[in-house]
Amino acid sequence: MGRISCPSDVPSGDAAKPQCALRTTTGSKYCALICQADSDCGTGSCQKIMGTGLCTYDTARLNSVPALTAEVDVGANPTHYGDPATGCESDEQAVRVTGLKGDFCSPQCDSSGSC
Repeated sequence: MGRISCPSDVPSGDAAKPQCALRTTTGSKYCALICQADSDCGTGSCQKIMGTGLCTYDTARLNSVPALTAEVDVGANPTHYGDPATGCESDEQAVRVTGLKGDFCSPQCDSSGSC
């Protein structure tokens, strides 16, 4: 069963808001932190694609994330939407958006488009 809304526990220092904003080529949908500026993303950066800003983290710390999505073992991230280098929550995957450098942990949206 899918989730009702995007998890609201964001990394410390993040002002960006979670939203169901990503879709894979297979139709799966994922939550992301939507930002306006780097200051919204704590230790990450706000990268814009098609007019929408997404909080991402430097990929140099985790070179094994493929272009779409990959599972990462549960690690030390205390919140959703964290840096995959420190591990994603059990209901998240590490996500890299085509056209942006960087990646982030993302929970999947349900079939209605809610996260």
